Amino acid sequence: MLVQNRLDWSQVLWQIRKPLAFDIGFALLISMAQELHWFLIPAAPATTVSLIGAGLGMILGFRTNSAYQRWWEARILWGELVNSSRTLARQVLAYTPERRVAERVIFSQIAFVHALRRHLRGEDPSIELPGRLAPEEIPPVTAQSNIPSALLQVMQRRITAAADAGSLTELRLTLLDQTLRALTSTLGGCERIKNTPLPRQYDYFPEIFIYLYCLIVPLSIVQDVGLMTPVFTGVVTFIFLSLNRIGKNLEDPFDSTAYGTPMLAISRTIEINLLEQLGEARIPAAVEATDGVLS
Repeated sequence: MLVQNRLDWSQVLWQIRKPLAFDIGFALLISMAQELHWFLIPAAPATTVSLIGAGLGMILGFRTNSAYQRWWEARILWGELVNSSRTLARQVLAYTPERRVAERVIFSQIAFVHALRRHLRGEDPSIELPGRLAPEEIPPVTAQSNIPSALLQVMQRRITAAADAGSLTELRLTLLDQTLRALTSTLGGCERIKNTPLPRQYDYFPEIFIYLYCLIVPLSIVQDVGLMTPVFTGVVTFIFLSLNRIGKNLEDPFDSTAYGTPMLAISRTIEINLLEQLGEARIPAAVEATDGVLS
């Protein structure tokens, strides 16, 4: 996630460099043909082009807003994950007299948070299990296709075993089960966003319309601005291509890019908070932004 106050325009230009260069080159060709009378330039009605541009701008605004809603929902879900993780740690430490039970549940929750991050980014979640689960517990977890869900089962079994042993009352078991249900809902919400992309029409048609519109623009202004046509075309093209790129960057909020949700930083924050609640001496450092990007 970008956290710097100043936007690096070179990053934006780099992402749209090819279509921008093509449209400016096409506008230069049109302006040269107009000035040197190479061939007859068909004039596009300025009013019609303006109306098309206004409609296209509305379409892009709607698409960008839809992508931002996905990004913002993802951030809300990870905020809920922070709250649920802290609640779970607080509950097991307060409800169970046996510290060993609380430690095993909390370390399983830390593994769940990191495994969920890797799961959503298409990485191997099993990397996060050693040192947080007992060696005999790892093979049954890695045997399942959904490792975060398997970790929730591990925590459920540990809590249920503590209740069966008399370390948890029925009421406290119910409260812990509610927290586990909240974690399950967070997992499901994240997977829903990850596995349900924006309809391809939202991506394909606006991009085609932008390319066509940017080819029409120099035809509508060349009669008035002459050799300045590439400049004005470049400005218009940059605006529309940038709006389109913003929507693309926000489509998948779990990508490990500068525009994704900072899941590593949030995961590390949760780990630090839970280890501090346990009173552990070895606490990892918080994730810092690098070049204005928090991963």
